[in-house]
Amino acid sequence: MYQWRFAQTAANDPKIRGSENEIEEKLMGDLVRYAASHEIGHTLGLKHNYKASYAFPVDSLRSPGFTNTYGTAASIMDYARNNYIAQPEDKGVGLTPPILGPYDYFSIQWAYQPIYSAKSPEEELETLNEWIAEKSNDKMYLFGAKNGMGDGCLDPSVLTESLGDDVIKAAKYGAKNTKLIMHNLVEWTSDDPDNLKEMQEAVLNQYNQYFKHAEARLGGVYTFESTNATHPDKFVPVSKVKQSEALNFMLEELLNQYDWMNNPEISAIIGSYDLDIMTNQGKVISSLLSRSVLVRILRCATMSTQPYTVGDYLGDITQHLFNVSNKKQESNWMRNLQTEYIKQLQKLLKDNNADGGHAFNNLIMADIKTELDTFRSMVTTKAKKGSPSSKKHFNYLKSIIEG
Repeated sequence: MYQWRFAQTAANDPKIRGSENEIEEKLMGDLVRYAASHEIGHTLGLKHNYKASYAFPVDSLRSPGFTNTYGTAASIMDYARNNYIAQPEDKGVGLTPPILGPYDYFSIQWAYQPIYSAKSPEEELETLNEWIAEKSNDKMYLFGAKNGMGDGCLDPSVLTESLGDDVIKAAKYGAKNTKLIMHNLVEWTSDDPDNLKEMQEAVLNQYNQYFKHAEARLGGVYTFESTNATHPDKFVPVSKVKQSEALNFMLEELLNQYDWMNNPEISAIIGSYDLDIMTNQGKVISSLLSRSVLVRILRCATMSTQPYTVGDYLGDITQHLFNVSNKKQESNWMRNLQTEYIKQLQKLLKDNNADGGHAFNNLIMADIKTELDTFRSMVTTKAKKGSPSSKKHFNYLKSIIEG
């Protein structure tokens, strides 16, 4: 819990900086209180409500008045965390989940308050349904217990570890804080190699959560348990603009993260982090090109009047990864990103041919084949110019495509 609190709030809160045994007892007690309250909620019959953090506007989580009243989510039954959105200049802002949220009070009332006018459980239903109807247009009382997996729909408002009603805006704030924490990590923790390594991993694990939140928008579909005037449709696909925004965030972070992750002060104590950075970048590319993401994008496109197609999506990735400055193109990590991208496209095509795929996979393969054909022409041209190392790199990419 200390590592969570540090990774999420150290940019704003000097009290969490330092070794774990130096942290105030009350601060650690608040973390224990939240975890205990969440588990007690289960004993009272409350399910997880992962939509509770979606109830709050992102910028409200930078407001002292709002956060000190409501905490970070409308329910302790969310997997919401500490306030990673709050910026260093946001003085006095609340940083922890609530003691109890509006949704929790209502749920306990609905489950346990006696209705003395009712003569039977069946007679209680009219009053219970009226209570629900009264709250149905208030985001504070939205409910989301589970999310789609694999090729199913994924609702970007039903996520663990997330805050606010705009995952990209929240992720940008969180990523900005991550960079500040990493810049000051030795000063704010210790120069003990083992402890520094643990804290670095905790901070970067938190940073990686922002990629997972952004990815949920890709092919995402908002799902509402009940429909009403505010939410007349049960399923609402994420717009093309919002999906593109999510992809742009992820790729811009990938293309610039080496500059701040490769911290010489940290490397001097725990060793080079280059391989870890490139390995993680490869995992992000693999995730972006996973069958589940591509199928979600295709499925979402079939529901949209202005679809974000798989072809659009692959074209956007290609534009980001191959339209880079000469300086970036000469770097090992940039070439690694490009190589991982080509390899994953080729693997998808080969795997689908081998196992026959299913209907949606078969449709996606046409876009992948088109993208690989475009690459074949591009890398053939690029292999004839540039530095010797650049020529070797593009010749290698050409061999992957033709292999």
